[in-house]
Amino acid sequence: MNKEMFNGILNTTSDKRYNHFLNVVSDLECVWMVDCGDDTLLSPEIDGIAYYLAWSEKEFANYFLAILLEIT
Repeated sequence: MNKEMFNGILNTTSDKRYNHFLNVVSDLECVWMVDCGDDTLLSPEIDGIAYYLAWSEKEFANYFLAILLEIT
């Protein structure tokens, strides 16, 4: 994925991002998740609900991790 495509998807509507996710995942038959290194997946908890984050492409997972590392 080139930078222009990445930024385009990132800056589009949530409906279009969701449709992109579904199309890519169904074509590639895989998702990207983050392993915390202790046999657990990254799963932030909001209001008592654990969310398991999944991305359609490695670039999105890396982008999220870069933001997360800047915050912490």
